Amino acid sequence: QEKHVNLVHIESRKSKRRNSEFEIFVDCDSNREQLNEIFQLLKSHVNVISMNPTEHFNVQEDDMENVPWFPKKISDLDKCANRVLMYGSDLDADHPGFKDNVYRKRRKYFADLAMNYKHGDPIPKIEFTEEEIKTWGTVYRELNKLYPTHACREYLKNLPLLTKYCGYREDNIPQLEDVSRFLK
Repeated sequence: QEKHVNLVHIESRKSKRRNSEFEIFVDCDSNREQLNEIFQLLKSHVNVISMNPTEHFNVQEDDMENVPWFPKKISDLDKCANRVLMYGSDLDADHPGFKDNVYRKRRKYFADLAMNYKHGDPIPKIEFTEEEIKTWGTVYRELNKLYPTHACREYLKNLPLLTKYCGYREDNIPQLEDVSRFLK
């Protein structure tokens, strides 16, 4: 942090050289000077260090306009969500809900919520319709029959916690904000 090097990716594994050591792969986002400085600092703390030649991986400043923008952190998704979500807002004429105005209105409601959501905001609470809760109940019952033979051990262990803390029940569709808070 004090060297202003941004870690993009880090991996560790047992060393192929010695069984008692580890190899650590680090992908950094930094300029050459910062990278050389961190390289020198690490030399005094590790047995072996190597660096791929950066000239093969760097994009020169004058080439940056050719590199497409992409999200680097989760809040960057707020800048492009409308481009992704807009594809789901309209229905093709052959879609089963195309002529169902109630369905289309509900679908638009959810699309608008998603478009207006910003990372860090609480996820909006949804008032589900009686029909949605009934459908959820049917799916919930059927899946509960399959869990003993089809769900992984981790899911089976955590389902009671989701029931207790997030309202997973046949007659209640859990709110995403409750699940999100629980998972954090």
